[in-house]
Amino acid sequence: MKASPMVWTGRVLTGLFALFMLSASIAPKLLGMPVAAQTLSALGWKSDYVLMIGLMELTFLALYLFPRTSLLGAVLMTGLLGGAMATQVRVENPLFSHELFPIYLGLFLWAACGCAIRPSAPCSPGVGLSGAYIGRNQGGARMKPAGIDHVVLRVRDRAVAEAFYVDVIGCVLERRQEHVGLTQLRAGASLVDLVAIDGPIGRQGGAGPGVEGRNMDHFCLAIEGFDVETIKAELIAKGVALGEEGERHGASGLSTSIYLKDPDGNGLELRG
Repeated sequence: MKASPMVWTGRVLTGLFALFMLSASIAPKLLGMPVAAQTLSALGWKSDYVLMIGLMELTFLALYLFPRTSLLGAVLMTGLLGGAMATQVRVENPLFSHELFPIYLGLFLWAACGCAIRPSAPCSPGVGLSGAYIGRNQGGARMKPAGIDHVVLRVRDRAVAEAFYVDVIGCVLERRQEHVGLTQLRAGASLVDLVAIDGPIGRQGGAGPGVEGRNMDHFCLAIEGFDVETIKAELIAKGVALGEEGERHGASGLSTSIYLKDPDGNGLELRG
């Protein structure tokens, strides 16, 4: 599955930042190069601190490069850069070439982090009530859901449901498609779709919503780097029966959608 241009930009920026830190700062300190001790001495630091600072930089960089601790590594590295800037100011080095240089690095660091951040890279993992980790993808899936694009609700009266979600819940009317009995409401970055149970879509769900009735037609996941043929091939390889495919309007606009069912028969739509 293709990664988005934003993700690739983040990867390139991260690589450049790591390469600079390793070659210009970490390696000279850990290898005991004279230039490292001389630089610290010129800034008023004892040469005894060379190895310690080098190990700190290496540790923070490793945390930054590891997806699950990237945010923690970025924060710690920012603190280190802040100390470097304070040192440059204390010895009254030139402003733009020395005192502000840590800020340049910090901006580069956070730009890379912001572009490459992934849903699977939290600072601390999710833990369930039993203490077991619940946020990890253990199935080896290559797809990366970016969020819920929309939910489709089967309703008896679209006007009543629309009034409830708009006037009570605070959704915003986005569009109506009368030929299929569909009303789409905006809820932040997602949509809530209302379909009449006697319309072309709603009739597919059987009886109307009730205590023992199904009132959700399907839900839709937005997939990062969505490529139709790649996704279809992966699903087929895993024994998933595919449904219809076509251009549909979702929270992010018009895009190709793939329909399927989960093991319990719930409808699922995947889209870019």
